[in-house]
Amino acid sequence: MVEIDYRARAMLRHVAAFLSVAVAMWVVALWVLGVELPWGVLKPYSAVVGGMGFVCTVYNLRVWRCPWLRWLVKRPDLRGTWAVTLVKIRPPAPPIETTAYMKVTQTFFTLKMTLMTPKSSSFLLADHICPSESGQGYRVIGVYRNQPEIQFRDEDKGKDKREIHHGAHQLDTHGPAHRPDSLSGEYWTDRKTVGRMVLDNRVKEYYDQFENADKALSG
Repeated sequence: MVEIDYRARAMLRHVAAFLSVAVAMWVVALWVLGVELPWGVLKPYSAVVGGMGFVCTVYNLRVWRCPWLRWLVKRPDLRGTWAVTLVKIRPPAPPIETTAYMKVTQTFFTLKMTLMTPKSSSFLLADHICPSESGQGYRVIGVYRNQPEIQFRDEDKGKDKREIHHGAHQLDTHGPAHRPDSLSGEYWTDRKTVGRMVLDNRVKEYYDQFENADKALSG
């Protein structure tokens, strides 16, 4: 069973509503002009709405990412699992580099990004994609929640102590606009930490655990 996200459902409701308004205006206009309109012409209405809903669903799930539609669709295809380099910047201490992986699932209306490290996972709460300021590629802005593994959470374990926290990132795409080769940018958290993030070496497979992604991408 195909899961339809809430944005797609909202879009389908809008399509049905606008189509209903268009039909009503068409009928009224013909009536004002004195054109006789047999009610039988409205019988296919439900089939037309259903057909439009099907077309919109297929577009949302698959068609939007077709290369021949890049002139129309201003949205990069980020699907897959990416290798991620995180560089935490906390002066005067030297930068700390960490290897992570990012699983990205996507439709035309939704974007889900899951960052996996050996000790925690981050889940996207809100997102926005817009053209980058340079005019080349796109900018991906997100707000996320980081959830450490339970064994590292809420206990005083010195440098290994982790807490659930929130943060945001701002990433610019590089390479072909419709299917980028890499992304890079900054992140910051409500723990007053900041850093840089680089995504590259994408594979099309999806991995839900750090260990599996590390085995596939680092090998």
